[in-house]
Amino acid sequence: MCERNALAVLVLIGVLVCGVQGCASARGGFPKRSESEVEDLRALEMRYAPALRITDHFRKADADTKKDRDDLVNGRMALIDANYKIFVREFVLQKQSGDVAADVTVIGLNTAGALLDPSGTTRILAGISAGLTGSKASYDKHFYYEQTTKALYAAMNAQRKVVRTRILEGLAKESYGDYPLSRALADLDDYYHAGTFLGGLQSIQQDAAKKDADAQQQIDLIRAPIVVPTSPEVIEKNKVVASAIANRVPALDEAGLKRVLDAFAAASGATPAPEAYASGVAARDWFIQWRRQNREDDRLELIHGVFVKEGLITP
Repeated sequence: MCERNALAVLVLIGVLVCGVQGCASARGGFPKRSESEVEDLRALEMRYAPALRITDHFRKADADTKKDRDDLVNGRMALIDANYKIFVREFVLQKQSGDVAADVTVIGLNTAGALLDPSGTTRILAGISAGLTGSKASYDKHFYYEQTTKALYAAMNAQRKVVRTRILEGLAKESYGDYPLSRALADLDDYYHAGTFLGGLQSIQQDAAKKDADAQQQIDLIRAPIVVPTSPEVIEKNKVVASAIANRVPALDEAGLKRVLDAFAAASGATPAPEAYASGVAARDWFIQWRRQNREDDRLELIHGVFVKEGLITP
């Protein structure tokens, strides 16, 4: 009788596995592709993977090197993309079919083992309750893990696009010497690395570190006034300038950034650092440094006047 009860619980646990996983389709949310990935991958590997392609490239005449480089780099990017898609799909399918099912199976076996000790209906119901509770705990654990995995995939995809853009910009250069195959191969290694879990984690860490540093700099700018105010008007003007430096300057586009920096240079006689023209964040940092070195009220008036003229501060 006890063995029969245990078997019944195991059947119930099997039903729970299907219920917890939502009876997902065999493809785990991935539609069937119209082409054969395996055949496509094999064709790409035969044409672009062999090291001999690189040797042949350096033997070509100068007139053919750029075209051959483009073909080789684009082919290897396609090869990396194909492998990346397979990697992502297989990982998701393995997680869907294995994690929760394995946990629930262990719970079922433990529950059935407890039922083999005959103690009546109470023990049977307690065993079923344990199976339900354990199934829910397993689902919760893997649900939160999957949310983390989604964030990791997003970071991987974003970093892959960053590196891909760098490669495409290199290929678009008119001169082969500005982006030779050796440099393109190094970028292809970065492109591959961006599509790994380690690359995704590094991207998340770097992005978090940058945001933390930017936020801290804004906090420092707002919390610690750069000048010692001498009147309520100066206090308010200092706050307005600090806010414009922290929030308006980083949002400038390339043309607006150049216009503001050039106008400030003409009015103040200061020469902005070359890197200040590279991005709004770099310009913000330069203005902060300039203010720390120029604390006088007249310097505040000067920068306030330029920012008003250029539309960074509303009069």
